[in-house]
Amino acid sequence: MSKYGSRHRKNRDAYLGQDNVRCWLCGDLIDMSLPKEDQMAYQLDHVKSIKRYPELRYDPANTRPSHRSCNRDKGAGDPKPGLTRTSRDWSQPRERNV
Repeated sequence: MSKYGSRHRKNRDAYLGQDNVRCWLCGDLIDMSLPKEDQMAYQLDHVKSIKRYPELRYDPANTRPSHRSCNRDKGAGDPKPGLTRTSRDWSQPRERNV
């Protein structure tokens, strides 16, 4: 049972049964069939920490699907640099076709 209660469960369960659910932190697909104890299992993440923003605890706009391990790595703060994927490696100069 969720420590957050039925409103949180409703937000969490909104993603269950869907295909192609991606972790908002790493961008990889989430295998929704994994048991909740698995590090790559689905877990609902609060974008803004409920420690700092308790009023957003049950706001569905403040939640995103994540892997359990990505959610744990993020912790109660903001996403750490390098945890999320970008569309390309922005540290490398872009080649120009001339």
